[in-house]
Amino acid sequence: MKAILPILLLLFSGIVLAKVQVYLVAVDELNVRLAPSLKAKISHVMKQGEIVGVFEVKNGWARISEYYPASFERENGASALEGEVARWVFHEFISPQNLRSISPSPMSQLEKAIEYSDDFSTHRVAFIQMANELINTGRCTLKDFIRNGGWYLSVTHKPKKVYFTYCGKTHISNRIYLDPHTLEFLN
Repeated sequence: MKAILPILLLLFSGIVLAKVQVYLVAVDELNVRLAPSLKAKISHVMKQGEIVGVFEVKNGWARISEYYPASFERENGASALEGEVARWVFHEFISPQNLRSISPSPMSQLEKAIEYSDDFSTHRVAFIQMANELINTGRCTLKDFIRNGGWYLSVTHKPKKVYFTYCGKTHISNRIYLDPHTLEFLN
């Protein structure tokens, strides 16, 4: 999941984050939701054995990302809802992991920082290429990608699949949108 990669990078570089605990997905498939509720929208599905960082546990749910601003269209066509969301999983379906048993992969730091992006396996090359471009032009830093965990699927750009990341603080004004098919940044 997106939240664990920044944790692992910091752990392997010698910095320890006291707030985040490392877990493994303990079931075949685990729904990741945008709120701690079975009625909340599913953002993606994690597979057994995937590593996840837990920021907090609340009412049986584990928050596995930082909060970030989002807006959602209402089903009845009314104006969009806006607010802060985070990624959540049912706590019972993850298990604590011994950090000593996790070894770093041979991927680049940038690829490690974004490997848990939404649809990473599909858009891997585009995500890496465009993240490099943002870093090389000075719009983003590697630290931005480590902190934010990569590219998130936007729910406001339909029917086209568009992804976003944050350069700077996780505020809507710092979002950068990417069309991975055309390799274009959008407004």
